[in-house]
Amino acid sequence: MANWRNTTERWGDIARILHWTIAVMILALIAVGAIMTDMEGSPQKYQIYMMHKSAGLLVLGLVLCRIVWRLSSRKPKAVPSIPWYMNAAAEITHWGLYVLMLAIPLSGWLMNSYANFPLNWFGIEGLRVPNLTTVPAEIGWERAKEMGEIHGALAWLLLFIVAVHAGAALFHHFVRKDPILARMTPFIREPKA
Repeated sequence: MANWRNTTERWGDIARILHWTIAVMILALIAVGAIMTDMEGSPQKYQIYMMHKSAGLLVLGLVLCRIVWRLSSRKPKAVPSIPWYMNAAAEITHWGLYVLMLAIPLSGWLMNSYANFPLNWFGIEGLRVPNLTTVPAEIGWERAKEMGEIHGALAWLLLFIVAVHAGAALFHHFVRKDPILARMTPFIREPKA
């Protein structure tokens, strides 16, 4: 039975769907981003870049939905056995993830804008992605390169924090045997203490 809304005990289906959809998309985008920069001379390069940029903008939209949902819905209550400092670290980590999930696609969009490269969202005519800024071509490419370095560095930072986040969830599940992982992950039962 679907439980779309969050409860005091678990994240609802909307939060879970957004969480896992965004997570899978981000990991795929980071992998594609790492590969596509080495595709010099490949005939598929333009298509892959366009799909990467379009999917990044889709993630931006999904993250905005996730933030609105998080702010407008109750969140499960804290597990009493978890110390306050772990809850505080989790809260800081979650908001750090949100900041990075916004900053990375915005930096990619800015990079594309500085380069003044035309982009139709997923190649669909009529769905032109507007530039966030316009600068003269002589400085645009330099700024696009700088923004590309920021974009890449933020993506690697996000990957590191996601690894820490996943590691903490596994630690809670297998070592502390508390319900943190089961609250957000479908088909995972709370561990027996």
